Amino acid sequence: MVAFVETRICEPNWEALSGTVLPGGYEAGEILQADPKKVTFRARVLGDWSANALLHLYCVAGAEADEQVALWWSAKELQHDNVTSPLTAGQFEIDGSPLIYSVVPGADETLAGLLRERSVTIEEAHEILTNLRRGLAYLHGQGWVHGHLSPEQVLALGDSIRISSQIAHKINTPPPLELAPSKYVAPEAANGNITPAADVWCLGATLFEALTQKSYSPDLLEEIGTLPAPFNKTLAKCLDPNPQTRTRDRK
Repeated sequence: MVAFVETRICEPNWEALSGTVLPGGYEAGEILQADPKKVTFRARVLGDWSANALLHLYCVAGAEADEQVALWWSAKELQHDNVTSPLTAGQFEIDGSPLIYSVVPGADETLAGLLRERSVTIEEAHEILTNLRRGLAYLHGQGWVHGHLSPEQVLALGDSIRISSQIAHKINTPPPLELAPSKYVAPEAANGNITPAADVWCLGATLFEALTQKSYSPDLLEEIGTLPAPFNKTLAKCLDPNPQTRTRDRK
């Protein structure tokens, strides 16, 4: 069973952490997003002030904390043009509150940010689909699944389109912690997206949203047929409710 971010009393003063330098030379900068259990800082990379990085901190302790940090260190070894990997990870305490952290490359833009303004063009959709397929194929080949694919997780870094491995986990194994909610969950994934087939379904939902600016749900299945070729056929295959036929001879 997946554990969620620690729910016991854990209320550190996030503002007081600004300026803290973590092992490896990563300094907590301005707060970008925060709630009582987690916070995201813009991270300064000492020695490379032009680098764009983010520091994620979570209130959690115990075995789940150890497992999550170990998972981040494993994800650090994932190297692919369409995947971003943690730069570092670890644990520490502030005001008696146990914390775990990861530092990840910052994105220039997310697909979700673009979709707040407009849908993608057909040319952009082709590029997104190609790059996400490559990123997922690499993760799956290494024994990982993304598990949370959605426009919020599609990142633009320079000229590349990537997905983050910061919340990825091993195939058929729930993550130690649910660090972020899954916007899309495959029909068969009662216990979360833990299979490559579930990632394929989420890929289809992500592309549907990119083309229509609508969050996908099964009641919109017929609308797939109105999409321009080849996306009508591609998304119908990705969004097949049956995971066995969904991944068979996928084009």
